Amino acid sequence: LNAILQALNIQSFGVGWVAYLITGFIGACLLIFVGRLVRR
Repeated sequence: LNAILQALNIQSFGVGWVAYLITGFIGACLLIFVGRLVRR
């Protein structure tokens, strides 16, 4: 039971890490896009 809980914890952590990466990437793209609009 403990091993299953650890596996689930690692799996959810991996998914959260990927979601965090994607969110940060989209946020950076939006910041660059807004920066270019303001500069123009």
